[in-house]
Amino acid sequence: MIIVRVIDVVNPQAPDIHYAQSENKLTWPANTVKGTYYLYQQNNRGNWARIFTDQPGSNETTLSYQLPAPLQLTDENGQRIYYRYKVRVQNSAGLFNLTEKELTV
Repeated sequence: MIIVRVIDVVNPQAPDIHYAQSENKLTWPANTVKGTYYLYQQNNRGNWARIFTDQPGSNETTLSYQLPAPLQLTDENGQRIYYRYKVRVQNSAGLFNLTEKELTV
């Protein structure tokens, strides 16, 4: 018996992120086998901060992140507040997605 491992040499694609305001949740499709997903939020200085990491099982098709508090969409002056999120994907060979898809809420 010989064990063969196939190395994934293709960079994964960044998934589209969706925000459900009624559930206060971000969701995205799982698009790689045995991958790791890193969720980032852009802070008020323009830097990306990792807020969540997940390594789903092989049978999961959709991943989600429950936001800790409802998003405040306006400030005390009535000005619109925007939130930006992105997901980086790392496949089993350690390759990351080359392009990014961001969600602005």
